[in-house]
Formats: sequence, structure tokens, C-alpha cells
Amino acid sequence: LSPHRVPCHLYSCRGERYRGRVESSRVSFAATAPRPFPPWQHKTGFSTSSKGAGANTIMSNRNPHPPFIPGLVKGAYVAGSWHTAGTPELVRSEVASGGGTAVDFAWRAVGSSVYSVTAKGEVRVTGMDSQGQPTFDGRSLEVRCSCPDGERQHAQSRASNRLYVCKHAKASLDSVLDGDATAGLKAKAEAAAARAKAEAERRARYHEEQRRLQDRDLPGERERIEHGLSKRSDAAIVSLVREATKTAEGLEALTRVFPKDVMPPKRTVHCGRCGTAYDPQVQSDNVCREEHPDERCKTMWDTSKKSWEHCRRCGKDFALDGFHSWGKRRRDDPEDEGPYCYETTHVPVEGYDANNDPIMEGMDDSDY
Repeated sequence: LSPHRVPCHLYSCRGERYRGRVESSRVSFAATAPRPFPPWQHKTGFSTSSKGAGANTIMSNRNPHPPFIPGLVKGAYVAGSWHTAGTPELVRSEVASGGGTAVDFAWRAVGSSVYSVTAKGEVRVTGMDSQGQPTFDGRSLEVRCSCPDGERQHAQSRASNRLYVCKHAKASLDSVLDGDATAGLKAKAEAAAARAKAEAERRARYHEEQRRLQDRDLPGERERIEHGLSKRSDAAIVSLVREATKTAEGLEALTRVFPKDVMPPKRTVHCGRCGTAYDPQVQSDNVCREEHPDERCKTMWDTSKKSWEHCRRCGKDFALDGFHSWGKRRRDDPEDEGPYCYETTHVPVEGYDANNDPIMEGMDDSDY
């Protein structure tokens, strides 16, 4: 009995394939395992086939896992829009062969129109922040989307050296995260949280011990000082501290309140980008930013009711007027991108090279 002539009602509705065989004039069926779906074919290398220029070659080795961008975690990019989008269709996923990290990915995003999202380059870590999390080079991985907001986010990336993406690009990158890198960051964050909890418990025990000593040796003094601080403004307290620095006794008391690990000696460094003198030991002093120059700004109008300022130096729009008073915003309406051409951290003048500064590369300082 040919298996091709077995009545259809004898086949499983779950798609299992059967083969029939004749045993002692009786038909029996033996189930075989269903054919698995084709595994993901992770393209490696940037070679082309002989079928034509630009045709992709899929290497013989197959990756059973979905394609991902090596080193990509959610901290490597910033969502420039609070809107969300569905996961686009991945149409190209090429990774450099030989363990390389350079990629060339492409997606097809469907929204009010069909848009193209691309990611080219590599994820590059530049250091670690104060929380122990990695910081990334915003220029090493270029992500573009053909939607109207995609170009705005790309301009923001050039100005800030952070990777800003539109909703389509965010959904695309979210679908190709590096699982190992993400798990590693999660493990580090959990370890840091555990250390912070242990440190908080240690300090709580220490403060409790100190309170007992205060009550024994300085009865009533803690309540007196806390009451005085609660009744004075911050400016008044700062004024009292400054007044205390004028006497030897007051300065000696302040050196115990503010040891060198809390208030280190002054250190002055000049920023190679903006020229500002700053103290790298003070976090609030490390902000490097430059306002839009008046001579490079031009007022733009949309009829007589909507206006905004456009900076020809950095390409940003700001100071929007009238856009929230005259109905729903249009797709091509400008976004307020803030009063600064760039806002990042200072770079010491020693060893600074303006020609290789990605932020300054995005500035147009030519004469008009």
C-alpha cells in the first residue's frame, strides 16, 4: 500500500508524517518525528556571490540562534521618541567573519508607510560610569531610519555622541540584542546591588552606634543642631559655613566635617572642546555645552502663527512658538531640540584633537 494513497483521515491533524507498511495483510502506521523548522541562517562575512553585485553569500555553518549584534545592550542607544512600534522584519543580518564585531543589518518597518532601517558598524565600549555601567561610543554603530523622525534622531546623535533612535530603529535594535552581554550586565548590576545593600546595612549599624555615643557624650546636641538646620535656608547655612572659615577654630572644625575625601583640593583643567576651566573631581562641573550662537540662528515661519529658531551651525531647531496652540502637530513639524548645539562631558585639553572629535565634526563653522 503506497503511503501516497492512504486516506487523508488517517493523518494526524498536528502535521505528523506517517509512513504506511503492509504487515500480514494488515495496514499499520508508524509515527515519525515532525520535520523541524529551518534553523536561523546567520550570515557571516561580507562576501558577494556570482549572481550579481551586492548579492549576499550565506556561509555553510548555521547558527541555531536568531541573529544578534555582538555587544548590543539596551544601554547602547537612547529612544528619542516615547512612541512605540512593532518589531520590523529583518531582511539582512551580516556579521564579520572570524569572530569580528562589525555588522551590516537591515529591517523593513511598516507604519504609515514602509521604512528602511539599517545598522552598520560595531558596538564599542569607551569606559564605565560611576554606577559601574558601560559607556558607549555613539559613532561606532550608525543606525538610520528613512522615516521623518529618523533623520532628526541621527542629527541628535551627531551632536551628542550618543546613539539616539526613532521608534522603528528602537524596535529593530530591541530584536537583536546580545543575550550574553545583556546577561553579563544584569549579573554585574545584581552584584552591585548586593554590595550596595551590604554597605547600607553596615552604615546603618555604624550610625546607630554613633547615636548611642552622641547621647552618652553630647546629650541634646544632635537635636539642637538638627532643629537649627531645619529652620534655616540652604543659603543661610552656606553663609554660616563660609563665616566659620574665617577663624582658626572654625576652620579646624570644618576640616573634621569635610575631610579631603569629601572635599578634595582644588584641581583645574581646561576643556579642549569649549575652553572652559573645570574641576574633574566635581561631577556637576563636568558638563560641556555650548548655546546656539546668535549669528548662526535664523527665525523660521510656518504661516504667521508658527515660528521657531534654526541653528545653521548644528542643524537643530529650538524655541518653538505656536505649535501647541493651533491643533494637532503635523509629521513635518520641527521638534524643540534644546538651547545647546551640544551637551556632553568636558574633554581635557591635553591630547585633545578637534579634527577627531565626533561632536565637532557635526558642527558647521564655515562662513556664510
